[in-house]
Amino acid sequence: MSLERLMKDNSIAWVFSATVRDVARVPAGQIATIDVDRVWKGPVPPRVVVYNRQDFAERTDFQLQKRYLVTAYVQSPPDRARFAVTDEKTTYEANGCTIQTFSSDYAKQILGDVPGRSPSQTP
Repeated sequence: MSLERLMKDNSIAWVFSATVRDVARVPAGQIATIDVDRVWKGPVPPRVVVYNRQDFAERTDFQLQKRYLVTAYVQSPPDRARFAVTDEKTTYEANGCTIQTFSSDYAKQILGDVPGRSPSQTP
């Protein structure tokens, strides 16, 4: 999917690159705390938690200290329940298809030469 298409897709809240700071495996997948360095879509703060749903045949696991291109969606009520999220604030989810190692050819193809911007200071 091209960056232009990602930008137009209303179901996608965030497109950003980040390095994994902490990751925990849970029955629904992973919960990762990641430090954001570049943003292409959305008001992404410098540090975020992303719920990585892993119920697909093709999946990408977050790994500590690796940098990724992440496309994230606002979690739906069923997705929040799957991860046992009880927090009232908005939470964000990715899945194996929406996480790419930042140095991969696929990530480079998506971003082209668009430099992105710094993360926002407000969530």
